Amino acid sequence: MTRFQLGRRIGLLRRLFSKPDDTNLHGNPEPAEVAKDFHCICGAVLEPLVQHGETTHREVNGIITDIHHCKQCDHVQFAPLPSPEWLTDFYKSSEFWDVVGLDPNLYIEQWVTHSPQLKFLDLVQKAADTLADDPITLHDFACGYGGMVKALRDKGMDAAGSDLSTSTIEFGQSLGLPVSIGGIPDLLSLEPVDIITAYHAAEHFLDPNAFLSAAEKSLKPGGFLVLAFPNGAYAPARIDCFNRYDWCFFPGHIHYYTPRSIEAALQRHGLELISLESNSDSETGAQKTWLINTMTEGQADADLDQAALLASMDSNLQSRDLRVVGRKPFGVASERR
Repeated sequence: MTRFQLGRRIGLLRRLFSKPDDTNLHGNPEPAEVAKDFHCICGAVLEPLVQHGETTHREVNGIITDIHHCKQCDHVQFAPLPSPEWLTDFYKSSEFWDVVGLDPNLYIEQWVTHSPQLKFLDLVQKAADTLADDPITLHDFACGYGGMVKALRDKGMDAAGSDLSTSTIEFGQSLGLPVSIGGIPDLLSLEPVDIITAYHAAEHFLDPNAFLSAAEKSLKPGGFLVLAFPNGAYAPARIDCFNRYDWCFFPGHIHYYTPRSIEAALQRHGLELISLESNSDSETGAQKTWLINTMTEGQADADLDQAALLASMDSNLQSRDLRVVGRKPFGVASERR
């Protein structure tokens, strides 16, 4: 496949993801049944995402769910969703972190060694550099073991964090980090902060609107919300099959924001979109092979410039990881309990 052909393919994908359309992404006929009882975070009716005649289906502990798509804002999510009680118990237990299988010390270390985390810290630092407060106050929501909190405190920020998981918070506290057990309602009890972060967390939230609302109320005027999550506009998942996306798993990942859906969500909650970035740093192994085969329609050869392909996907916001910076306008007061 020539670079010209590859450029045309990227351009077609960009047009597909940039505006609503009356057909699904493959141009197939509409699904025979529309799940009218399932609604997107924007309020529109969701439709099953049918790809090559199939849906992405999951069955977990009696919960039967499928990947759905919103034609209004381009959001992707599982529906139906588990109950709040079920999901809260899941994250409060060690089950989720046992499944992740990441050693706590390695998790802490990744925040000073791994490119995806370091790039996210750079986004946070760029936001902090525009603020006058010294030190910068920051709250990392769904902080896990506290790796980001530690990294930012080492940079001189007044960083703290919260998470629903007792085991991860206890580990962070054993390191002397100011982390505590807390969920979305607890954000409203915080003193207003300059920056709120959530690194690969928003995809886990049962009600993302509740999080965005609480975050907006807990930011100082002019404060920043910095997020990272799996990209619902990830090109091979949308061209081929969402089921093959290695970040598509339930109940761990429920929501898949796209550039369009996160911009609309921020606006609904009074936040300005400052920047969007897409990151392909973590493409490796079988996932990378699938990406290349999908993006080149199986015509990749030894001369393919893989770096150029990934760079094109990054610049068109079609890589697997999406990073977002939003800002609370000046002149809007913080709201607290």
